[in-house]
Amino acid sequence: MRDTSSHPCVDTIRRAELTPACSTVVGQRAGRTRLAPWNFGPLINLPIFDYGRRRANVAVADALAGHRYLAEQVAAQQRGMLAQQQIAELARTRYNEGVVGCLEVLDAERNLFAAGQALLQLRRAEVDTLVALYIALGGGTIE
Repeated sequence: MRDTSSHPCVDTIRRAELTPACSTVVGQRAGRTRLAPWNFGPLINLPIFDYGRRRANVAVADALAGHRYLAEQVAAQQRGMLAQQQIAELARTRYNEGVVGCLEVLDAERNLFAAGQALLQLRRAEVDTLVALYIALGGGTIE
């Protein structure tokens, strides 16, 4: 059985389930066959008193989507960080062999530092989405 939870259409369908629905109904009335055998009219499904269920479902869906997106971003940034580490090591080796100057090493280390900062910012945002998910699922905060 396939896992369809990460498919883009699943988020659209889930979000559509959280909005009010309006449709047209055509049907035959039970017990009345002579005067008005058919029934035609609009049907509106609008829950007025759902006790915040829809809002909570939207919050949970948003937190899950945000976490999934940030997890992908963190993985990509980790790959970028690894590439920057290899570039910095190569620049140091080339400097030690006398092929390049100190400027190339400093530039590679600056790029490595920037990649590390970006990774830390993404990890912090990922933790923030986990906290939002925890709160959306009914967890509280300690004051």
